[in-house]
Amino acid sequence: MVENPIAGGFYFISDKFYSDFPDPFLMPNKPDEDGQAHDRPCYYAYLDAKTGLYWVIPISSKVEKYQKIAERKTKKYGRCDTILFGNVLGRKSAFLIQNMFPTTEEYFESQYVNSKDGVPVRVDGAFEKEIKKSAQRVIVLVHNGRKGLVFPDVLKIEKKLIEYKEETTAQEAIPMQKIASFQVDHRRFGVGLYISRIDGDIITYDLRMVKPNGGHYVSNPSLHTIEHLVATYAHSSFMGDKVIYAGPMGCRTGFYLLLRDDDKEAAIRLVRECLEFVRDFEGEIPGATEPECGNYLEHDLESAKKDVLPLLERLEGYTIEDLKYPQ
Repeated sequence: MVENPIAGGFYFISDKFYSDFPDPFLMPNKPDEDGQAHDRPCYYAYLDAKTGLYWVIPISSKVEKYQKIAERKTKKYGRCDTILFGNVLGRKSAFLIQNMFPTTEEYFESQYVNSKDGVPVRVDGAFEKEIKKSAQRVIVLVHNGRKGLVFPDVLKIEKKLIEYKEETTAQEAIPMQKIASFQVDHRRFGVGLYISRIDGDIITYDLRMVKPNGGHYVSNPSLHTIEHLVATYAHSSFMGDKVIYAGPMGCRTGFYLLLRDDDKEAAIRLVRECLEFVRDFEGEIPGATEPECGNYLEHDLESAKKDVLPLLERLEGYTIEDLKYPQ
């Protein structure tokens, strides 16, 4: 099983899935040869946030064959959402939405990675949106009773998977885990920029503006203003398409910044630029009007400008090695 699978990655499905959900229209794994997996279908996966299930779409190198099928469907229906074409590792492939099905991470046997550098294979963002949009459109039609769009009995598989998830949740007590930030000894570090955690391709950065438990904390109005300015700049910056979230810590000692990118030097640069933006900002605070904000009157630009200075000074000459919490 693949732990913490990344939505938007490519995976190989275990034989157990096909035995647990027998369906003549699934694209099964071919028998192993000399103990090695042979010509197994590779699936693009995206997460259905509503059910918690992954929908997996097989890819095929038989582009010419499926282009003809797609052309016939387009000619007949005016569009074809069940077969798309995109590049995988520089090679054109057919994405067979017509053969997709739901599953869970339990059945992800392994992830498809680039053999040259070991990096998980992905498609570009624009095509990723296109796949998800077409697949979701087809799923809605199937749920509304449309026949013939998808070959496997996906509604039967989906129902069984959801029932299993509900039974498992009811039978097992949910263990209260100690989250990553609570496992860091806050007595050992002060003002600085640190990597708090890494989840797949998302890195959470700890922007610590004051020393934890040091007796001085960022005021709520200042924190609020810094949030508006940092979020505005980060989403508009050279890393704007990598920014997931920027927001304050409840303890009022700093911020968290979530980026989908492994370029740590670029992250240091981004944080420095965000703080400089706050320090030098003049004018009306972005998003500080009643229609845009739930507490639009609670801002303090002058305090915000001062509160970013210690971390901004600390980032002078900052390196990737400095991103580690002190042990």
